Formats: sequence, structure tokens, C-alpha cells
Amino acid sequence: MAALAPTASTTALAASLERRLGVKRRARADAAAGRPGDDDLAADAEAEIQAAVDAECAPLLAERIGVAQRLETLLRRYAPPAADFALLTGQSRLPLAQIETRRRSELAALRARAAAERADVETFRRIEERVFGAKLPESSILSTGLLVALMAVEAIASAPIFASVNETGLVNGYVTAIVMSALNAVLGFLGGFFGVRYTTHARPVAKAMGYGATALAIAVAAGFNLFMAWWRAESEIAPDSADATSWAGLLATGPSITLIMLGGIVFLMALYEGATKFGEAYPGYGKFERHAQDAEAEFRDAMDEVADEMHAVVDPVIEKINARVDDRQAAVARMLADYDTAAARIVDIDAKLRALAATHLALVALYRQENAAHRAGAPPRAFLTPPSPPAPPPDVLAPAGALLEEAKAAFSAAQAAANREIGELIRALQDAAERLEGGRP
Repeated sequence: MAALAPTASTTALAASLERRLGVKRRARADAAAGRPGDDDLAADAEAEIQAAVDAECAPLLAERIGVAQRLETLLRRYAPPAADFALLTGQSRLPLAQIETRRRSELAALRARAAAERADVETFRRIEERVFGAKLPESSILSTGLLVALMAVEAIASAPIFASVNETGLVNGYVTAIVMSALNAVLGFLGGFFGVRYTTHARPVAKAMGYGATALAIAVAAGFNLFMAWWRAESEIAPDSADATSWAGLLATGPSITLIMLGGIVFLMALYEGATKFGEAYPGYGKFERHAQDAEAEFRDAMDEVADEMHAVVDPVIEKINARVDDRQAAVARMLADYDTAAARIVDIDAKLRALAATHLALVALYRQENAAHRAGAPPRAFLTPPSPPAPPPDVLAPAGALLEEAKAAFSAAQAAANREIGELIRALQDAAERLEGGRP
């Protein structure tokens, strides 16, 4: 108990009890009568003061006990029962095993098909002597758009050149330019797709055909563009004109050179696009690779379905475990709040008890002072011994504190058990998925 120093409340309480008990009047009366005697251990008045103070302390002490008892009742009510998380996780292991058993044969067939398709790809590589993986085109939309854009640029640039020698003007010039650019693009695409791609073939016949198709496309495109440039230049000269020149002279003009350059650019770009963007780099590889990719994608989709089934079993169990842990955490939080409230009330009651203890000492001191002042002789020896302070009240919150510590320890154990069971359940799910994916028993 803290030191019993006088405070304002203590002084007021002492004054109230002094008036009620008449301490000064009683001290003077006892002094006149020579009480207490020198052999008396204590004055009767001091016993009456003690009894009055004890009467004031009695309801406070009873309230302390009541606060502690109500707190213990609340803590026992809030304390959660022991949680058997292993029972929850055990109930989910059987459905996991059933899913694994039911889907094992299906996944094994899909896995075997994917492996067989991939083996066909490797066999194709070995037979065709391809030690590298031929790359499949990702999308032909962008390449098609680029070809159309090149055709449009050539048509727009060539149309005025053809219109200048055409009686119908720009319209017929655009028609001629569009036809020319389209033929250049088609020739380039066919030369790249059926020619350039086959030049890397392992078989001599296919390689020779690839070189032949490439050379044919180049020759046809060159002849076509030269003819269109010559035709346009020839159209500028009258049939009976003396200005008619040789082929070389007609093709050496600025418009002819422009037409040949535009046509050559479109042809070469289309040749590259046809060789690399619209089919696999190595002819025949794409069929095997696409089959292998489709089989692997089907197996992955089936594995995703199995994973979803397993999570549909495991996730609710994990949520239940986490919910129970959260309930226990909330219960411990309520217990802590109630304990703190009760402890604050005990602190207030103890402050009042200390005030009453200080009042008791103050009244005893007042009695002795008044008695000694009005005595004819020396005060008794008992006055030389200060009154003993009251014993501190018992720690009524100790049982509640023990309950709270038990609840904290139980929560920690439940949290650790929950984490352990969740970890084991997740490992069981992962092991089942790995067995299904790898074909292990």
C-alpha cells in the first residue's frame, strides 16, 4: 500500500468523522479523567475510531471482492473451448483422396497424349536434322496489315505516274497502280511462303524446289515491273513518233525508275513476310508443334480443373480454421478489456481505502494530541508508539489474472496448431497435385 500521506479528501473525511465521533471532546474528557492510564495499551477511543473506520472500509472491501468475482465469471464465460483443428483437416483429406483417385486415369491419358505429341515433334526434328526449335508465327494480322499498307503506299505513289499517260486520268491511274501493287505483293508472298522457306529444308528435293520457286518469283516480279515501267513510258510516245527509243532508254526515265523501285520494295517486303510471318520457319514443323501445344494445353486445363476442385475442398476448411482463431483472438481481447476495467475499478477502491487508513491515523493523532494537551501529567507510554497502519487488502485479481494468462497461452497454442494444420493441409494438396501432374503413385 502507498504511503498514507494526508490529502484534501483525507482531511475532509477526517473532519467528518471527527464531528461524528467527537474525537476532541472525548480526548479532553479522557484527559480530565486520567485516561488512558500509563499501563493501558490503548485508549478505548482509539478502538472506537478503528471500529468507525472499519465500518467505512467494509463496503469497499466487499465491492473489491464483488468486482473480482464478476470478472472471474466473465472471463470463464469468454474463455473459448479447446479447438480440434485436426478434426477439420482430417475431414477434408478424404475428399482430396477421392478427387485424386477419380481424375488419375483421365490425367494420365492426357499426359500420355501430350508426351506422345511432343515426342512426335522431337522425332520430326531428328528426321529432318533440325537441332533447333523452329519458331511458330505468333499472329498474321500485323503482317497482313503491313502488306496492305505497302500496297496502299505503292498504289498512291504510282497512281499519278500512270494517270499522266492515261486519257481517263487519275481514276484509271489508281486502278492500274492497285493492280500492280497487288501483283507485286502476291508474287512476293508466294515466293517467300513456297520458295524461301523451303531453301532451309533438309531434303535436297524440297530445297531445290524452294530455290526454284524463289528464283521464279523473282524473275516473274522483275519481268512484270520492267514491263509495267516500259508500258507506261511507251504510252507517252506516239506510235509513229521519231522519239521512240530502245527498252533501256525508256526504262532510264525518272517515272520508270520510280515504278521499278516501288514495285521492288513491295515485292521484297512481301517476300520477307511470306517467308517468316505467315508460317513456321521450317515447313511441316508447325503441324507437329501445334498438335503438341494443343495436347499440353488440354492437360494444363485439366490440371487447373483438378486444382479448382481441390481448392473447393481445402479453402472452406482453412477459412473455418482462421475464423475459429479469430474468434479466440476476439475472446482474449474482450477478456483483456474486462480485466483492465476491473483493475481500474480496484485502483479507485484502493485509493478510497488508503484515504480511510490515512483518516484513521489522523484521528488517532488528533485524539492523542488533544489528550496530551489537556492532561495534568505526562501522557501514557502508549502514546509514544505510533498506531500501526492497516494491512494492505488482498490481491483479489490474482485468480482472474491466472485465467487471463491461461486464455493467452491457449490462444497461442491454438494459433500454432492452426498454422500447423493449415500447412499440412496445403502440403497434402500440393503433393496430390504433383502426383497427378507427374504420374507418380
